[in-house]
Amino acid sequence: MATTDRVVIVVPGDHPPQIQGSAHLDRLKPYGEVVLYTDRPKSLADYGIPESLDGETRQVRNVVKPWTAVQATQHPLAASGYQFIMYTPKYRHACHSMASSMDTQMVYFGPFGDFYRRDKRTPYVGEGYVDMNPDDAKSLGIEDGDYIWVDGDPQDRPYRKMGNDTAEDARVMRWKVRARYYPAMPRWTCRAWFHMYGATHGSVEGHETREDGLAKSPRTGYQAAYRYGSHQSITRAWLKPTLMTDSLVRKDSEGQRIGTGFALDVHGATGAPKESFVKITWAEDGGIGGVRLWRPAARGFRPTYESDAMRRYLDGDYGGG
Repeated sequence: MATTDRVVIVVPGDHPPQIQGSAHLDRLKPYGEVVLYTDRPKSLADYGIPESLDGETRQVRNVVKPWTAVQATQHPLAASGYQFIMYTPKYRHACHSMASSMDTQMVYFGPFGDFYRRDKRTPYVGEGYVDMNPDDAKSLGIEDGDYIWVDGDPQDRPYRKMGNDTAEDARVMRWKVRARYYPAMPRWTCRAWFHMYGATHGSVEGHETREDGLAKSPRTGYQAAYRYGSHQSITRAWLKPTLMTDSLVRKDSEGQRIGTGFALDVHGATGAPKESFVKITWAEDGGIGGVRLWRPAARGFRPTYESDAMRRYLDGDYGGG
């Protein structure tokens, strides 16, 4: 590089600048002129939008505070019993709804599969579930395998004004699902794979009227993997305006090409639900017919319920010579 070339290094900063004089900035100076960029995106007030924490306003809300102020804040739903961050990811070895499309897949997806459906509450030969840290579940009186209610923000989930709704829609769409003890889940987080077919008015009708209890629509044959609701009951899409511009610079999904505007899986109106803040409450016992404990837990095979035989197995004593 010629000595006459001028390089400007722009560093994102704070306002007022909190990293001025930082050793990190000094390390950049041999490479060019260091400029501390302190501008921030416009606020709600700049656009004449009233301050609010509702779901629609939060699509464009941009409030910057120092950590000293942020750490003293609380989620607005916490006072109403909401305390879990829920993730709804894709399972590594499944493809979208593939996990619940066929009985031979659903029966092996998780621990609740049973071709004989001995528990007629089960919506299919298997069913979706929520992974919970055992300590979190126990603090709420939830045993491994119990059914739980999972509620999202009632302002718009599973649909707008759910909290003021007593109609049939609320009964169909409120999520009732099995809880699975999963010690690897960090405290106050939970997870549900997104592959399972959600309940519909038809599947609920089938579940409640069929002699075998299958959550299957009597008119279309649609087969749900939940008795009521689904993971979609507690998530929503976020359509930030910055994700819908044709001028934003972005990289292609493959290779090193830089372009602008829409690119599949890179830049667009991303509507895929990612995570949600939820409330979890106990609904039904996990044992067959809603009586007592789920059998694998009762037999000592599950985390925190280990029998002496199971503990010996986990310690490496496989019963051999």
